Amino acid sequence: RRSSDLIVAAFMGQPVTVAFKVLPFDQERLTAYEVGSKNRFLDNQLQVNGALFYYSYSGYQEGVNIAPASPVPEFITVGVPVRMYGAELDASYLPTLIDRISLSAGATDAQIKSYPTLADGLGSSQQYLSQKRLPGVTPVSVTLNYSHTFTLPGGSKLVPRAEARYVDGYYLD
Repeated sequence: RRSSDLIVAAFMGQPVTVAFKVLPFDQERLTAYEVGSKNRFLDNQLQVNGALFYYSYSGYQEGVNIAPASPVPEFITVGVPVRMYGAELDASYLPTLIDRISLSAGATDAQIKSYPTLADGLGSSQQYLSQKRLPGVTPVSVTLNYSHTFTLPGGSKLVPRAEARYVDGYYLD
């Protein structure tokens, strides 16, 4: 889009005008390292999988409003270096042939490493990004499931499932 591009959209039934400004930025690049293990125990009744990871992004693309006080918000895309690291664990246990207990858990730390200077005299990208934490990345999440299989007449099956989930607070942009 050109810097003069305006978009008129509707927000809660009211027309809203938004401007988009294009500044040059490099493509997003990712260097990823991951190590993990997949395991089965107790005669295949217990499966445990786990992984550790480290991601290094250059040019991670984040959209920001450079005119938050203006009646017409103006958005640009900035490219910032980001690093993420964390762990994931998945486990599934079959206490009987018709019962299954599953657990999934993950922890991720994702942060902006530095704030590059923007083109067009807009200064540092830090003034438009409110914190180092990356928006939309959940630091910790855990899900626990239990399912039981009921065999019905005619070979049909009914498998009800109960699920509990915990998601740690995270930043939304």
